[in-house]
Amino acid sequence: MSPPQVKLIPLAIERDISLLSDLKSLFALRKTFSREKFDLVLSVTPKAGLLSALAGCFSGTRNRLHWFTGQVWLTQRGFKRYLLKSIDKLLASCVRFALVDSQSQFDFLIAEKVLNPSKGEVLGEGSICGVNLERFKFNEEARAAFRAQIGLSDEAKVLLFLGRLNKDKGIFDLVEAFNLIVNEIDNLHLVLVGPDEQLIEQSLSSSEKLHPKIHFIGGTSEPEKWLSVGDVFCLPSYREGFGSSVIEAAAVGLPAITSRIYGLTDAVVEGQTGLMHQVGNVDEIASKMKQLINDEELTKRLGENARQRAESSFSQRYVSGLLLDYMNKELSSS
Repeated sequence: MSPPQVKLIPLAIERDISLLSDLKSLFALRKTFSREKFDLVLSVTPKAGLLSALAGCFSGTRNRLHWFTGQVWLTQRGFKRYLLKSIDKLLASCVRFALVDSQSQFDFLIAEKVLNPSKGEVLGEGSICGVNLERFKFNEEARAAFRAQIGLSDEAKVLLFLGRLNKDKGIFDLVEAFNLIVNEIDNLHLVLVGPDEQLIEQSLSSSEKLHPKIHFIGGTSEPEKWLSVGDVFCLPSYREGFGSSVIEAAAVGLPAITSRIYGLTDAVVEGQTGLMHQVGNVDEIASKMKQLINDEELTKRLGENARQRAESSFSQRYVSGLLLDYMNKELSSS
């Protein structure tokens, strides 16, 4: 339910490219912008961003702001990469100013000549919305209850992933690395929480790579409780704009093992709040897993550092305040 001061106007925008549907969405947005005469249009995600920016241009909406949160074309090749990158370039040219949710991603967009550095900015240390510290905190009762739900004892050592399950998130690498070490460490488990977008579980079962100590949970409305189940958070992703799940895990007190890619290098301070590995390097992922699981003192220290950093730099109230200040500044100067 929307707050009373918020007016909700539902307009359909398909996630995938669909020329006819996208044109309909564009005209609907232009009509809405012309009627409502907004002071500012803020968009997130490439498709919604491009349509909103174009509609803003056509309707005469002066202040058009887009927030870049990662590039889907990073892992693409050939014409598809060219097309998707061109969409981001067009989007960047159609907005008056842009935000980027991590400094390393900002540097990447500049290097790829997608974004003019004078037009973009990163708020604070990154993130698009920060983390709700009242919600994301360690919960002893949830840890016990949710572990019991999948048959895990309190003594179990749990590597946890939370997010969309797909190839770009490095799920196959994560499972392969886990299978390399599971027989070397007593009572080690891997818990995967999130919607299975590419039939990952089915694929692993058919290839006989689904170890009985790998637990698929599915989607959840209580991610903060599942995070309390874990001892170490894992995100071997191939592309991330920032890595919101990493700071959510950090707020719960979990150190992270992540790939060393733009976006995640802002969410993790390597050696202080987590460990990092070369993207796609299964042996290195397995090595980092063993290092943390076998060194409880290191795991505890990195987890405490991660929690403190989440509280000081990524609280939702702080990040939201930075955004409000930014928008007020831009509106007052327009």
